[in-house]
Amino acid sequence: MSEESVLKRYEMLEVLRGEGAVRSYRAKSQEGVEVCLKFVWAEETKAQEAVAKLAALESLEHPNVAKLLETGLTENGYFIAREWVQGTSLDTKPMPLEITPKIAAEVVAKVCAGLASVHERGLVAENVRPSSVVVTPKGDVKLVDVGVPADRVGGAGEPAETALYTSPEEIAGSLPSPSTDIYRLGLVLYELLAGEVPFAGVDAAAVAQAHAGETPKPPSATNPEVSPALDGVTLKALQKDPVARYASASAMGEALEAAIGKKRMSPWVWVSLIAVLLALVGVWVYTRGTEAEEPQPGEPTVAVPQLVGATQQDAETAITDAGLDVGKVGEEETIEVKPGIVTTQTPAPGKEVAEGSKVDLTVSKLPAVEVPKVTGDSQSEAISKLGQVGLRIEDIEYVFDKRVDAGFVVDQDPQARSDVDLGSSVRLTVSKGEESGKVPSVVGLSEEDAGSALEAAGFSVKSTKAESADVPAGNVIEQSPAAASAAPAGSTVTITVSKGAPGTPQAVVPDLLGMGAFQAAGALRDAGLKGTIVFGPASSENLLKVVDQDPRAGATVDQGTRVTVTLGLPEFLFGGTAAPEQPVEPEQPDTGDSGGAGTEGMPSTEGTTTGQ
Repeated sequence: MSEESVLKRYEMLEVLRGEGAVRSYRAKSQEGVEVCLKFVWAEETKAQEAVAKLAALESLEHPNVAKLLETGLTENGYFIAREWVQGTSLDTKPMPLEITPKIAAEVVAKVCAGLASVHERGLVAENVRPSSVVVTPKGDVKLVDVGVPADRVGGAGEPAETALYTSPEEIAGSLPSPSTDIYRLGLVLYELLAGEVPFAGVDAAAVAQAHAGETPKPPSATNPEVSPALDGVTLKALQKDPVARYASASAMGEALEAAIGKKRMSPWVWVSLIAVLLALVGVWVYTRGTEAEEPQPGEPTVAVPQLVGATQQDAETAITDAGLDVGKVGEEETIEVKPGIVTTQTPAPGKEVAEGSKVDLTVSKLPAVEVPKVTGDSQSEAISKLGQVGLRIEDIEYVFDKRVDAGFVVDQDPQARSDVDLGSSVRLTVSKGEESGKVPSVVGLSEEDAGSALEAAGFSVKSTKAESADVPAGNVIEQSPAAASAAPAGSTVTITVSKGAPGTPQAVVPDLLGMGAFQAAGALRDAGLKGTIVFGPASSENLLKVVDQDPRAGATVDQGTRVTVTLGLPEFLFGGTAAPEQPVEPEQPDTGDSGGAGTEGMPSTEGTTTGQ
């Protein structure tokens, strides 16, 4: 469909953005409905993928997401028509009403609800920024432009504004994920609370470098009205490692509501938020928990036993055996300590307290991560995508499926968007193609995926290499016997794998040791190489970092070669040693806490209209 034919179906009311990769218009449909019409430049394959994904949004009805009315292909990409939202976008300067920390949290919590509904459809919003959040005159909050790709991040010498709303993983070359949306929304929240962006620089390259490596100061450093709880929510959303962020948009929304008193926050959430805040600011603060009863003169006393490093059950038994009572039991998300181990206690061990005093405990638990959607991906793509969020492959079952090409994922367990512990295993079901007793088609697949598909179908595999100007290095050029040929079970299928075009450039394998998953992915991409993630046991200082690689650093290989990267996970996940004993922290005076601040209600925007 041509853009001209699309435009003829609408009455143009206003040109919002007439140039660039995304052009937008305010228009009116033939039925008299006002819409925002956008044309996106994209390659044919990417446009087809975008339209296929956006089709899942057409049935989405959510109060915090602008309704998608129509999408389709054009000769230069694709177009989107969505409802026109009358109101004020968050990038309006100045806003018609001051946004207090409480109002900011309420607005962003509603965006979280909208994002959660998008993620449930297996989609990524991508373009989350202040301009994509609109507050209506009635105080409703709408996330607009879901699925519209974000603008290109500029480089050295280009305006800093082009890099303000990106993420560390995108800078490293990874595709955006639901966790990327959470990071971008964290940027929006930070700007609303602090009145400034968390990362700035002289140009786009400097801002991108700040996203990748700088630690933001808490919003309260600029705006003292921001509570410690809101600081914690913001800084958790802005963690560099996607695994360390909220497991879902819903979880972030719940934390915001708890931070402003709309929902009671559980003790472990407080521990998690404060731990994030203190680690980033570099300040150690100790809270007392339940106040121990001071013994009266002549009253018998009890020495609090050493509990840190014990299991929760053993610790509770030790408390009661000492004549004390178990107080509050909170949870702390950590990958350094085996789940169920006491990490802190209050009062400190050895303190003399009255009999019957309460002892509070904090018990370790693994961080939760959201399982990505991998159905429809090739086997190697699925393994890499799961590995980047810290999940392992438990088993791969190969089944015949005439609807799915050989080598591609048919099903996964747990399902996409489930919350599971870091390091959990995922079971994949991979297609062997149609059950016909014939050789499956593997041309175009990676060598790894082709081998897996053929072996699952009952054939042996032999690989040869050849140059090809048309097929990317590492992918299958041809196979023998050909696809759909009848061949005896166990016979050999020879695949010819591309070495790339004649004179394929060479690449030097970079040193990845010590890098995180996304940093390693970026280094491989920059070198013209690919990567596969596996896991192995590691010490506490190497968790979620590269502990091994094959080929080794410094090796010269063809561009497009796949490098196997081993990421470290706690030894206890592999049946190794128990968690190291944790140091006992001295008891410190109670520092207190404060809740959210701000006035009730949303900013009034009556009569204000902003471009979308």
